[in-house]
Amino acid sequence: MIVATAVENQPMSAKAITTQDAPAPVGPYNQAVLAGEWLYCSGQIPLDPATGEMVGNGDVAAETHQVLKNLCAVLKEAGATPAQVVRTTVFLADLGDFATVNGIYAEVFGEGVSPARACVQVAALPKGARVESGPMPQAKLTIGELEAGYPMYCKALRRLLQQGKTVQDIERTVCWGHLETLNRCLPTRYKSPSYLLALIRRDLENPKED
Repeated sequence: MIVATAVENQPMSAKAITTQDAPAPVGPYNQAVLAGEWLYCSGQIPLDPATGEMVGNGDVAAETHQVLKNLCAVLKEAGATPAQVVRTTVFLADLGDFATVNGIYAEVFGEGVSPARACVQVAALPKGARVESGPMPQAKLTIGELEAGYPMYCKALRRLLQQGKTVQDIERTVCWGHLETLNRCLPTRYKSPSYLLALIRRDLENPKED
C-alpha cells in the first residue's frame, strides 16, 4: 500500500531529515521530509539502523519496540517529539497482534492528547515484518515562539524531575524537544536540555538554605 500526501501547487521549501539512528532508506524516499512547518515521516519497520538487519525474528513485541525507536529517532532529528504527533498509521500483518502492539504503542503515544490513528491488516509488509508505523507531527513553532516559552520549558523539566520521571520519559516530552531545538538553532544563547537537566537535578538535591 502507498499512502501519499499532496500539497498545493505553490512554492514550498522541502528539507530531507536524515539520522543514522534510524534505518537508511532502501529506495527513492527519505526518512522524513520537512515541508513548510509540517513534518512528513516515512513508515518504519523493525530494522536495526546499525546492522540493517531485522529485529525480533517474528516476535511482534520486539518488532514494535524497534519500530517506535526508529520513529522517535527521526522525530528527534527533526526537533519534534512523540507528543507533537497528530496522526499515525499502523500496518499489521495480523490483527491478532493488535493488543500487543497497542500496549507498547501506548508507552510512546499514550500520554496527553494521543494522536488520531488508523490500524489496518495488510497482506504483507517489507522484509516479512509484522508491524509498520508512521507519524505526522503538528506544525512546528517559530524560534520566537520557542524563545517566549523557554522559562516554561525549564519549569516543566523541574516539575518532571520532582515527579520522579526518568530521563527517558523526560526526553519524550514536548518541552525537551523545544529545548533541543533552541540549543541547536541558538547554541550560544541556550544550553542543551541535558545540561539544564543536570543543573536542575543538582539544585533539587542540594537546595539552598534561606
